[in-house]
This record gives sequence, C-alpha cells and structure tokens, in this order.
Amino acid sequence: FLNDDMLVTKGWLDEQYKMYQSMPMCGSLAFKVYDDQGEAQSRGHSFDGLNPYLPDESVLTVDYSDHPFMSKKLWKRVGGFPAYGKIYYEDAGMGLKIISNGFYNYYNPKAILSHQTVGLRLGTENDKRIRLHNETVLQKQSKVKFYEAWGEFLKSRK
Repeated sequence: FLNDDMLVTKGWLDEQYKMYQSMPMCGSLAFKVYDDQGEAQSRGHSFDGLNPYLPDESVLTVDYSDHPFMSKKLWKRVGGFPAYGKIYYEDAGMGLKIISNGFYNYYNPKAILSHQTVGLRLGTENDKRIRLHNETVLQKQSKVKFYEAWGEFLKSRK
C-alpha cells in the first residue's frame, strides 16, 4: 500500500516479490523509504525502540510498516486495515494483526521508495492548519484507541 506521494525506484517491486516468496511465514514487508531531501525516513518500525532512521542493509524483523507489501490473501485473512479514528495507527494495527496471526513482518533494504511529503503536503495556509489538526488532535485520538485495542498484546510480548 503506497501513498499518492510515493516515488518508486527501479526494481522495487521485483525485490519485494522475490523476498516475500522466499521468507517462510512472511506477513508483510517494509520498504527502505527516503524523504524528498534524500534522508532516511523509515525502514519499518518496532515497539521495542528500534530506530527506523538508522541506515541498515540487513533484513530485519519489524512490528509494522508505513507502507506494507503483503498478499491479498493475508489482507483478507486478517480483515484489512483496522480503524482507530479518521486517520493514523492503521499501519501499526495491521502489523500487529499479522503478528497475532502467526506471521512475521520484515524490512527489505533492497526495495527503495521516496516519500515526497514536504513539497506536496504543505500547500496553502488552510492545508497547513488541517494538517496540524490531523497531526495533533486526530493522531492523539487514534493513539488512545490503538492502545486500547493492542496494549495488552504489546505488554505480553515483553
């Protein structure tokens, strides 16, 4: 699942498909994502404090991805993205749904994307106000609902 402001690189899909097919019990794959300034933005995320911004060329197990690559069959099996509000935390919830169904989420350093957020998302003053509202009020509301749904599961993994 990709945002409308993502740019793909040569071979990105082949790399994801090849790795997905070769990893037993692979639920989803995270991409190596750079921002529009060329800085590392994400390599998947973990609730145990893994730093998503460290450059790493190793395949890693992660809890979730901002842009998960997964099969339609598994998508249907886990019931799609969960909703915790209007926006935010659906990717984290999807990752935990995958894990709770016995699968793993991995980071694939060979599949690279560029997330063009800065120039495309700022827009007008009204756009900025809407984004600020989304990133504060709506994100906080979704976070509460996410932890209501997954708090006990996350505690049980420690």
